[in-house]
Amino acid sequence: MGTRRRLKVSKKSRDLVAKKLIHLRATDRGYYSILDKPFIGGWINKRGLTQYNKSFFPNKKGELVRRIREHIKSKGKLAVLDIGCGSCKFLAALGRLFGENLELHGITLAKPFSQATLRKLLKKAMGEGKTIDAEQMKTWQRLMKESKLFKSRLKRFNIKLHIGLAETHNYERKFDLVFSTETFVHAINPTQALENTLNHLKKGGEAYICFGVRDIIKESPDLKHKLEKQGIAIVPLASGAYLFKKLSKRQIKLL
Repeated sequence: MGTRRRLKVSKKSRDLVAKKLIHLRATDRGYYSILDKPFIGGWINKRGLTQYNKSFFPNKKGELVRRIREHIKSKGKLAVLDIGCGSCKFLAALGRLFGENLELHGITLAKPFSQATLRKLLKKAMGEGKTIDAEQMKTWQRLMKESKLFKSRLKRFNIKLHIGLAETHNYERKFDLVFSTETFVHAINPTQALENTLNHLKKGGEAYICFGVRDIIKESPDLKHKLEKQGIAIVPLASGAYLFKKLSKRQIKLL
């Protein structure tokens, strides 16, 4: 896979980057500190198959499933990666539909806390004399439930979880299909994240990426030109969402 590339971040920006990483890791787990500012909505509720399909095919119900099925028919077993997998709802949905026809991988910034750790956090908060109101207790209960479900999904569908940054992580293999919805918008360097992602695609592999409000393809015609020149076909799918198809084995260089 070649050598890893360092994030291109200036020295002056390091403190800001560190703060942003802490923010993102807390958000990805579903909360800040001890039950104070829950971010459960995105982590638990918005990561399923329905939401992914709407991101790429807002007017075509079931289109994503149909496309995956066609890939299986033509290629057999597929290696699939979800970038920003959260609680792995999307990957679990694919596992239920396609079983052993898919090898499932997901990457996230931080693994959610276990039930044992959540119990310790609650006990610590109460021991410090903090008042836990009804809303915070409900948050804690939801986290406990989702922690159990998360662990169950990994085991039941043999999901291989990667902890790291989309910009630099080496998955030590290549994928047939990659999916990501509104994760690149949080990347420190979205262009580097895209480069790394495309370099982990097989020849003929496809990456479905929804950039959301930070559409780097629309913002940078030069980036689009660089990708096409290096053998990446780009198909617009929806607002901020694209299909990237790798037409060769060539190593992609964007930076």
